[in-house]
Amino acid sequence: MRCEVFGLRAKARTAGLIGIAQGMLIARYDLPGPEAAFALLREGSQQRNVPLRVLASAVVTAPPPQSDDEWFPGRGTHAPPPDTAFLRSYAGDVTDRRQVIGAALDTAIAVAEADAGEVHFTDPAQDHALSLEAHRGLDAAYWDEVALVTDPPVPGALAQSRLAPVEVPDVAADEPLAAHPAGQALLAAGSHAVYSVPLITPERYCTGTLTLHRNDSGTWPGTARRAELLHLASDVAAWRSWYRRTVVLDALEHLHQHRPGRDPNGR
Repeated sequence: MRCEVFGLRAKARTAGLIGIAQGMLIARYDLPGPEAAFALLREGSQQRNVPLRVLASAVVTAPPPQSDDEWFPGRGTHAPPPDTAFLRSYAGDVTDRRQVIGAALDTAIAVAEADAGEVHFTDPAQDHALSLEAHRGLDAAYWDEVALVTDPPVPGALAQSRLAPVEVPDVAADEPLAAHPAGQALLAAGSHAVYSVPLITPERYCTGTLTLHRNDSGTWPGTARRAELLHLASDVAAWRSWYRRTVVLDALEHLHQHRPGRDPNGR
């Protein structure tokens, strides 16, 4: 029952964003109503393997289509994925968001010798709040608290604001975090130490966080492991920037090209 409630809350958080995107598509393409707009979003999501929430966020934040025929005229040849150590070791589809994020999280947990972990990405449609993308080893009560992170003392929000890793050797001894619902959920789940690394692009923009957990309190990980995590975080940030410039824009272009009422010959 608790998991069901948390699932309903998650859907409610997403529904508002999808509703805004539906309204924009209705107005832009003169669609008959929300059902037609949702069908267009769903079709674009499925065809381009972009999560519905991610596509809705892109609809809300992208500039309007620049012509009737193309949303982004003159994009030309797509840039290849970034040549990073993480992607070179990853054997899957680089356009599959869920697989890439999951592989990055598994790698981070292994590097840090952590007991659990989570990945958040910033969402431009929600004032760059941190949206939970993947998690391992923590319970639903904690997921619910960090599904959308906007402010400290949650370690990921601190890492985002500082553009630097944040270490919490003992959650119970960190008064602001221990008093926060997320900190209380952490302790209830058995997590007593946290290490969060921001995903920073070369332009010094934080595009998300990798957060690792340990059941035992104490300073961790070691210096060499921290350096590895920084490299991994940089690789994930580069991949996400590429994904947004290519896969997500392709999905928006698909919406524009396949909107109801458009002549398939472009007339």
